[in-house]
Amino acid sequence: MIIQTIHMKSVTAEGQGTLSVFEGSRDVPFDIKRIYYIHGAPQGTQRGGHAHKALRQVLWCPYGSILILSLIHISEP
Repeated sequence: MIIQTIHMKSVTAEGQGTLSVFEGSRDVPFDIKRIYYIHGAPQGTQRGGHAHKALRQVLWCPYGSILILSLIHISEP
């Protein structure tokens, strides 16, 4: 597993807020094929609990905080 930080580009317009963006194949080192957006989950909610055989993904938390637990299982051939 490779973990890296992706820095979002941001432009602030006085009195209009800030626009931040990241682009697949430019800021993210792969094409973005699908986006899942989870919102409204109560504090303490656990999600996931399943495995992916081959996957590249970006985890982005625009508000609040999240705790990530990643277990790596390598099966014998």
